[in-house]
Amino acid sequence: MEQGAGRLDDSAAERAVVDGPEPIALVPVLRRRRHHGGDIAGRALPAGARYLAVFRFAGATAFYGYALALWQNTIWYKKNWMTTLKSNADGLIYALLTAGFFGWLWPR
Repeated sequence: MEQGAGRLDDSAAERAVVDGPEPIALVPVLRRRRHHGGDIAGRALPAGARYLAVFRFAGATAFYGYALALWQNTIWYKKNWMTTLKSNADGLIYALLTAGFFGWLWPR
């Protein structure tokens, strides 16, 4: 497929992201997945950040996305509080797993 005048292929977009002020290898992959926690962590923490700093920041951001967004269902749509609390426990587990993977795979 030929690249037109106004088009930007994926590799050029990835190079633009990676060649920014804080290069991170995970950002192009996470942008495709629409995982904004990775994008936020990538902009806030430099490459080579300590594991616990990455874990804390990525974990908190992931928890906000996985769990806190569910509270509106209980408040506005009268969903059962117990269901929301169980979903928040699941969100905490997912956030811890996400934080662990980000800390492990963070560029050195």
